[in-house]
Amino acid sequence: MVKRKLVFIGNGMASMKCIEEIIQKQPELYAITVIGKEKHSAYNRIKLSSILQKSESFAEIQLKEKEWYTAHDITLYKGESVVHIDTNRKCVMTDARRAIPYDKLVIATGSSPNFLPIQGVSKKGIYAFRTIDDYEAICADAMHYQQAAVIGGGVLGVEVAAGLQMAGLETTIIHYTERLMQRQLDETAAGLLQRKFIRKGIQVKTNAHTIACLGGERVEGVLLKNGDIVDADLVVFTTGIRPNIQLAENHGIHTRKAIVVNDVMETNIPNIYAIGECAEHQGMVHGLVQPIYEQASVLAKHLLGEKITHTPKPIYSTKLKIPDLPIYSAGCIEHHSPFMSAVTYLDEEQEVYKKFVFERQALAGILFVGELGNADQLLQDVKVGRDKSVVMKALHEKPSSPLDSLKMEDLVCQCQTVTKETILKSISVHQLTNLDEVKKQTGAATGCGGCQELVRACCQLPSHEQTESQVFFCPCTEVEEQTIFSFIKKQQPVNAEEIKRHFQWKTNHGCGICRPAIQYYLEQFQGSVEKIGAAEQEDMLIPQLYGGRLDLDFLKIITSLLENRLIEQAELTKHKRIRLIGVSKQAAQIVKNHWPIMPNEKRRLSHILSCDCDDPAVTSLVMELERQVEDTLLPAVTSIHITGASCTCKLAPIDDICLKKQLGEWNIYIGGQLFYTLAHSSELIPFLKALLEEYRKNAYFQESIGDWLSRQGNISIREKLLDEEIREELCAQFDQSRQGNVRHKEVKV
Repeated sequence: MVKRKLVFIGNGMASMKCIEEIIQKQPELYAITVIGKEKHSAYNRIKLSSILQKSESFAEIQLKEKEWYTAHDITLYKGESVVHIDTNRKCVMTDARRAIPYDKLVIATGSSPNFLPIQGVSKKGIYAFRTIDDYEAICADAMHYQQAAVIGGGVLGVEVAAGLQMAGLETTIIHYTERLMQRQLDETAAGLLQRKFIRKGIQVKTNAHTIACLGGERVEGVLLKNGDIVDADLVVFTTGIRPNIQLAENHGIHTRKAIVVNDVMETNIPNIYAIGECAEHQGMVHGLVQPIYEQASVLAKHLLGEKITHTPKPIYSTKLKIPDLPIYSAGCIEHHSPFMSAVTYLDEEQEVYKKFVFERQALAGILFVGELGNADQLLQDVKVGRDKSVVMKALHEKPSSPLDSLKMEDLVCQCQTVTKETILKSISVHQLTNLDEVKKQTGAATGCGGCQELVRACCQLPSHEQTESQVFFCPCTEVEEQTIFSFIKKQQPVNAEEIKRHFQWKTNHGCGICRPAIQYYLEQFQGSVEKIGAAEQEDMLIPQLYGGRLDLDFLKIITSLLENRLIEQAELTKHKRIRLIGVSKQAAQIVKNHWPIMPNEKRRLSHILSCDCDDPAVTSLVMELERQVEDTLLPAVTSIHITGASCTCKLAPIDDICLKKQLGEWNIYIGGQLFYTLAHSSELIPFLKALLEEYRKNAYFQESIGDWLSRQGNISIREKLLDEEIREELCAQFDQSRQGNVRHKEVKV
């Protein structure tokens, strides 16, 4: 097969992420060429400040060495820039007069530093901090000069100022707003950071506007709008970036703030794509690692012909890369809305500050200064909007390992989207022992580096905690039930035979475990019924009497049928229903014409139990609930019991689901445990339908709702149901699936 030509303009982090995913999945599909403006191989630009602070070396932040490009048959041209794109001939030309043809072209030209439009910025001794060349030039000057000024007090400016101070320079940081890192820190946190800087010998000037760089050929100082002069013979600008879009603009590619792309990162010109800091998607231009890596992954999947699934809007976090200044921020750190509140802790003597921001009692953001503690755990809580009561309770419990609160599917590395499970499996399978080995194997901690401590914690786990014992679905296969479950749910196999072939079943006919389970999964997720078993027993019927209430017409008709021996006998069931036995065909037709018939299938939710308290509200609720949820196909037999305020029955709450009226509110018990309390009866049915739908979609065959809830976690399920948008969507899905089940019940195969 002739390889298609894939050309990348740009040898940075976005290009490397995209290329890695392509060669990992289909290395024979493309002949890849990379053109990089810098003379160096790809490196992690985010960690340049770590080199300046001497906490890491260039070798440690280098993404790929020359041998890697050779090993994967990737052509690399370093120190060259593309100057022309011929979109008709599908060819690019470099400033070295090199013509390179392409089938697919990816523009990943990144961005350039944004110098303030002021007098004197072209003087010697003035730098940005974007490249290795910038770092080397700054380090060379630092050996000969004494005073430095950093213009811009965002994350990068703070890290650069710390690095210059460590290099022995008298450093001043100048920022135009009232506080440093205003996007990540509130007033209290910024105040603590400023005090720490001053104690380290770094001067801080806020609300300061730089209007000129002073001096002759070389810079000698910075002039502020208020007339102050900051002496400096080395100045570093960290005042933002601007996307490199000139090449695109010159060749008819649509641009606004950056190069405009669609959902698969394609520009207005077919087969030309853009990712990274030079790309604008849905009006947004990103400069953080995580969204840029997501763009690279989306493009890789598109180029490989895979289905694109866009993830929900992520929660971004910032961890300051200064060893003795621990600061962590995630989510929303201000609380201006009336629906928002904050809980703060401040120890001025120890310079420790913690802030928890809640929106409608759900955790929306965290901010830690001086002591990070369980910040990584709390990031997961921010993502799911953990309930305030749960968050505050956890704060008073004994500190645990930072890994304890992470599920196997949770992300450890946000930048590279590496889960806890992936890391632990890699450690176990490849016998990895340290951070560097895990980084090479999984890519974790190779982005911003904020997850390094979590990855180290994974390495330190005892070997028996790094893997979970496998429990196979049944004796016919060596595959876990979760794998079978996910395959049927997502891949939509036609029948059981296709499933058996896919997973290489050991037996032809299956066993008593897998046969009914697969039949259930196929019916649940596809509505296909391969085998219902024996036909419904026509001589035994249970009419559906909502709420167990009998009326005079029912009694008259059944009495007449009994007197004429068209029905042999009628008996009362424990569920307050009438079972008709020995029903003739004529009687069956009469009964069916007057009342719906409850299904014989055991997994269908067919009736609701009620107490004997004679509460009209309970009776009404039972009848309405039964009408809306009857005939629902569920993973396991499920009982629902509704009790009134005056009911003294102590057994009701131990049913699968119990709705108990108490002090004007409704307590919802699941598997014997209090799950939630609702204030109004009108909320009960939507809440219960959403709960049953979530259970229906995610529980294993024969897994009770109580066991399922324990496996999934009460909090995560409750938070889903309390989200109005999610609850309404689940209700709609429940109604749709129930209608489908009613239709398929009438079909016999």
